[in-house]
Amino acid sequence: MNFLIREGRRATVTIHYATDNIVRGAFNTWFSSCRYSLEEVREAQHLDNAIEEDDHVYHARRRHARDSDDAGLLTG
Repeated sequence: MNFLIREGRRATVTIHYATDNIVRGAFNTWFSSCRYSLEEVREAQHLDNAIEEDDHVYHARRRHARDSDDAGLLTG
């Protein structure tokens, strides 16, 4: 039984990584073509600024969630 569980997990992880790589590749191709189009009209800097702002918000939310989880463990 443990063998089946271990092999099932291994298969799931392999599929997950393969899917991530495919999705990441497709996104990078799409994103590169969008950025190239924006460079042609000199608007790429706006995209870079928006991505940087989103990145800051994403990491701030992760820190907040992690801090909330840690606080819950301490009071729970």
